Amino acid sequence: MIRVMIAIGCVAMLTACAAPGAGVGGLSGPSPADLARLAAPEAPPAYEAKTAAEARLAGSRAAEAAVRIAAEPGPRRVEVAAAPWIRASPEGAAFLAAAFPRALARGAPPASCPAAAASPPAPDAATAAEAALTACLAQLERRGAEPECGCRVVAADGALLAPLESFAFAPAVSAFLIGPEGARRLVAEALKPMGRAEIVSFRDLTGEKARAALVDESAEFAFLDAPEARWRGERQPFGWRRGRLAERLSLIGPAGERLTLLIGVEARDVSAE
Repeated sequence: MIRVMIAIGCVAMLTACAAPGAGVGGLSGPSPADLARLAAPEAPPAYEAKTAAEARLAGSRAAEAAVRIAAEPGPRRVEVAAAPWIRASPEGAAFLAAAFPRALARGAPPASCPAAAASPPAPDAATAAEAALTACLAQLERRGAEPECGCRVVAADGALLAPLESFAFAPAVSAFLIGPEGARRLVAEALKPMGRAEIVSFRDLTGEKARAALVDESAEFAFLDAPEARWRGERQPFGWRRGRLAERLSLIGPAGERLTLLIGVEARDVSAE
């Protein structure tokens, strides 16, 4: 929760943290990582794991494949902009910022397995890939994912290990704020991540109304017209939808009032709402 509080500390000075409407598409100029090119084979092999033992083997094979793919003349090279989820998600941003060896893993199948993790510093590529898988699997366990869920290495060092189309990212998705007065439709726009925190702006036709910081299983939320009143609670992710986690935030306000916030959800996600 400390990390969430640090991230949401921006809510107290919302306009200073990011200009209104400055979503992912409005990020400042490209960094060296953004200009790097990644090998993107048309049909990359899948390296997945559901257990720690499988993570070791899958990590080793993913590392070997990344070296082979990066060395081959055949696979096309793409800029990071062609794989926007890597740039826009906290996990992808951490991967881009890391030195080699590095790896990035995501829940598989992504539609029902809501997890992603970048590797911490590692001595070699195989260890990095194993660490990313292990962290991703731990996240699935914490979130109570279905037994069939696993994790896949989607990128390692300078190679993409998942189809390019799987790195799509929707900067803005629908959202519903549900409280005692009923449901209110909003648009949830991804802002530039702050470390491990995903920062989300909520707006309607009249402009920005609120922001939230999302880290691990925790959420913190504030309305722009009352930024000192923090709503805190838990995240319940359903799975990945166009590069965004569809999820429910269950929030409790300063006086014990309750709000539910649905982000990027589909009918299958909220049949029980």
